[in-house]
Amino acid sequence: MGIHIIESFLQGKRPDPELCEDMIVINEDFAAVIDGATNVSGRMINGKSPGRIAAEIVKQTVGRLDRKVTLEGMIKQINQSMQNFYQEQGLLEEIDHKKWLAPSACMAIYRNYHREVWQIGDCQAIIEGELYKNEKHLDTITALSIWKQS
Repeated sequence: MGIHIIESFLQGKRPDPELCEDMIVINEDFAAVIDGATNVSGRMINGKSPGRIAAEIVKQTVGRLDRKVTLEGMIKQINQSMQNFYQEQGLLEEIDHKKWLAPSACMAIYRNYHREVWQIGDCQAIIEGELYKNEKHLDTITALSIWKQS
């Protein structure tokens, strides 16, 4: 039995959908929401932000995953796709020295094979009305710092 989507919506920060750094993947085996990291460097790669590039690479990789893939296997394939892109674009050495330039994304993904949700990075998911967070420790420190100042 495949995945049945009731509703989906995607809206980026800007009106132009080509500038959106978020993506959705839906097929028989997976449903994923991908959040490309916001471009803080101002740098573009082939006319696209690093977050957009990362989201596109993750979307393409998830779209061709085997339905029985493990979490570790999926991450390995995504990382390999990213490495291939860096190499093709001649960015491997630069990103090795300036890791903050690397395109990145987080994702919440439902895998139909075992009916489970994986959260990669600082994303959230609501399952049967319960909120699941996967926050970065830095976000917690920042939130506490802001709260104490108020």
